[in-house]
Amino acid sequence: MPYGGSTRGVAARDVAVGRVLRVVLLVASACLAACFAVRTAAADDAAARRHFREGVRLYDATPPDYERALAEFRAAYAEKASPSIQRNIALCLRGLGRNLEAIDALEAMLRDGAGRLKPDVEAAAKKAIAEMSAEIATIRIRVVPSNATVSIDGADVPTERLAAPIRVAAGAHAIAARAPGFADAERRVTVAAGDRDVDVALEAKPGAAGARGRLRVHASSKDASISIDGVPIATGAWEGELTAGKHRVEARAPGLPPWGDEVDVGAGAVAEVEIRLGEGDIAARPPPIDAGGAGSAPAPEEPVRRTYLLLGLDVVTGVRTLSPIVFDEQFPTTRGATGAGLMAKLSLRVTGVVFLEGFADLGFMNSKTYASPHYPQTSTHLEITYADIGPEVRLRTRGSRVRFSAGTGLLAHAEGAKATLGETASSTTTVEGGGVSVGWLGELGLEVSVSRRVSLDTALFFTAHGVAGVKNDAGERLFLNSPGARGGLRFAVDYAL
Repeated sequence: MPYGGSTRGVAARDVAVGRVLRVVLLVASACLAACFAVRTAAADDAAARRHFREGVRLYDATPPDYERALAEFRAAYAEKASPSIQRNIALCLRGLGRNLEAIDALEAMLRDGAGRLKPDVEAAAKKAIAEMSAEIATIRIRVVPSNATVSIDGADVPTERLAAPIRVAAGAHAIAARAPGFADAERRVTVAAGDRDVDVALEAKPGAAGARGRLRVHASSKDASISIDGVPIATGAWEGELTAGKHRVEARAPGLPPWGDEVDVGAGAVAEVEIRLGEGDIAARPPPIDAGGAGSAPAPEEPVRRTYLLLGLDVVTGVRTLSPIVFDEQFPTTRGATGAGLMAKLSLRVTGVVFLEGFADLGFMNSKTYASPHYPQTSTHLEITYADIGPEVRLRTRGSRVRFSAGTGLLAHAEGAKATLGETASSTTTVEGGGVSVGWLGELGLEVSVSRRVSLDTALFFTAHGVAGVKNDAGERLFLNSPGARGGLRFAVDYAL
């Protein structure tokens, strides 16, 4: 074989061997990378399980340690971003009363686990979101200029979130807007649980950013409640620092007409307001006094109103079965009566939807004059007066304008009856009696708000109570077939105290 041919054969073999070695090295590298990835994933899974088990232990403790359990569940999620862990995070946040964050966690779980979650888990998450959403409020923020940065209670809101309603907890919130070349705009807004799409408008005026001034307020009555931008802040007098611009100042005092006006607080100046309750005018003087660096006392949050007074008018109808012995009938006869009543309630809100109430109802019912079916020459006219008092539990849906309610309660019932029996126009006999008993009340209602404190209520109601105690002087029962029934329609005004 020629020398040159032998060289070419060796070279070809070297190339082939090199290719085989490269393939082997690539395969080996891939295997090593896969093994490393599997080992890393296994380590991550082990760490996630360790944090998860510790979170469950802390959550199930007595009492539950929600704060530390939340930290462990979040650590587990950081090791392995499983959508189901978000459910445990949401449970801890809800236990801590941080419902806004809990809703965000559940929505993230539904979004990231779409198509992979069990139907019962998905349904439970949606139910929890609905329950917590009923305990919070939503606001819509309109801001000028449009490029302003908006913050709620000091935390900036992403610009893209301003296009939709923003969830906030019930209570008072400081909402501010800032933009280059504009003075900061600020508003304090108080919302109640269930309020929806409360409108908040912010307009930053051209000027020095962050400019502030001072406001001094003095009312003619030391008992006057002073509010600034809708938030109660002091009684009698107040002084503090505010963002430069217009602010709404209001005052109320027992027995005097309310007072309110807008006051312009200048940058670096002090505006003084002398409130003369009952006169409706204002002396506002913004002299150019250096405001200095003193800070203002924080405005207290307006408490959620918990006590309500309800006054109403009832239109009622009822039936009674007359005793044949007392009313000279051959058989018991059932007769209807109609009338009206006055009702008052004092209501205490114990949760967002549950109210404990005490009520009192006073009214009358009359029957028409009717002839006896057995003795046509005899006529009867029945008059009933009644008084009810007792406790009630009422459930009311949430809503800023329209709400529905249902209630039930027990009552102590006092009833007086008077019947006029006449054989002729000039010959009549009067039968009278009275007594007390216990009974039950049920009602379904609709409530419509007309202001922050006043609502109009209407309700269908029904009562059942004993009638065996209604007796005449001889101890004879006037009515049979206990219990007696009364129902009707109520119209009322509900005032938040």
